[in-house]
Amino acid sequence: MNPQIPNSVIGAVASVIADHYYSHSKLDTLFMESGAPGDAPEGNCEKKCSYWLKRCNEDPQTDALEVLGAVIQEYMDQEPPSSLFDGPLSTKVTEGQARINAALAKNQLVYRSNGYVTKAGSTPITKTLEDYLRSGDFSSIEKEFERAIEHIQSDPHASVTASCSIIEATLKFYIESFDELGSV
Repeated sequence: MNPQIPNSVIGAVASVIADHYYSHSKLDTLFMESGAPGDAPEGNCEKKCSYWLKRCNEDPQTDALEVLGAVIQEYMDQEPPSSLFDGPLSTKVTEGQARINAALAKNQLVYRSNGYVTKAGSTPITKTLEDYLRSGDFSSIEKEFERAIEHIQSDPHASVTASCSIIEATLKFYIESFDELGSV
């Protein structure tokens, strides 16, 4: 069973994202592109966000935390403004990011850049690879390898971290698989 989005996180995200985009068409596009199931719900912007996130929890085919990560990615990945451009809009974004992070932390979740929402203390790449290994989705594993190789020149530390996560997920899956059989 896929992890669900806690109600307190739904409330915080719905309020912050609805206020940030404040457009039904932008919200509809955001949720559809993020993989939220079904047609756009009725209601004001905040209710629309809330209903759609709850629908993600109810749909067994939807990874609710993955959709949540995609929905908040652009908002959460905004860089903190420099002090030269610090104004009411940048303060509002910083406060919104803090509100979402606090709601996630209250539920032992954490947002990581590029749209990953994971349990606190786990690495998003490892968890994703474990899921891919269990499902036999080896094309996705190949994409993780490509992602690790892609940044070798520009960010070698990130490439090493990604490679370590690939190895960790593979070995963890192997140990768990053979431990279930009583072979380890």
